[in-house]
Amino acid sequence: MSGHGAPFGNVASAVAGVRARLDSFAADPARNARHVAKVMFVFALLDRQAMPVAEVPAYVGRVPCYRQLSDRFLGLDDAALADWLLADLARAGAITIRDGIARPTMAA
Repeated sequence: MSGHGAPFGNVASAVAGVRARLDSFAADPARNARHVAKVMFVFALLDRQAMPVAEVPAYVGRVPCYRQLSDRFLGLDDAALADWLLADLARAGAITIRDGIARPTMAA
């Protein structure tokens, strides 16, 4: 089983749901950029297992795709982007932050 939920039976309904989500991303490119940045960061954490919170601004600053997403759609500097990523992902339950260390809530 994949990590994306149980198999679905109603293909037409599933495709309609995916198309609606794609349409909403197309209508709001900043929303799409926020989603992409969060997914990329969680995968980076899954790969690393953990990252000190203090290192996140430098990390997003040296990975070009974060800078490109922010420059084009979000308008956040490295520190603000890092703060937003950590807060939003923690609020969503995708990461935990304890003792200054960010960790993914799922295993790789």
